[in-house]
Amino acid sequence: MRAGSVLARLSLNFLTLSYSAGANIEELRAFYPSVLDAWLLYEKFDLAFDQSPEGASSTTATFALLGDEFEKVNRMICFGILLGFGKQLPHVAR
Repeated sequence: MRAGSVLARLSLNFLTLSYSAGANIEELRAFYPSVLDAWLLYEKFDLAFDQSPEGASSTTATFALLGDEFEKVNRMICFGILLGFGKQLPHVAR
């Protein structure tokens, strides 16, 4: 789960930094599905952990909409809209 979290965070940060550095919009659009895949992989492992005996007492969402987690979800949604992946947004913040 932690490796999935790191992959999702680094992928999103790379997308953000690429955008900030002026990367071509087509390059960003081509990369977004990889970021979304990393995001969903982390969610899968987080849900599996929540269903395990170790994580059964967890009451937090995969992406809590408070603090740093809100900022990550917000960036994923903004990039999804900007890059034309609006239909994928229900997967970003369930």
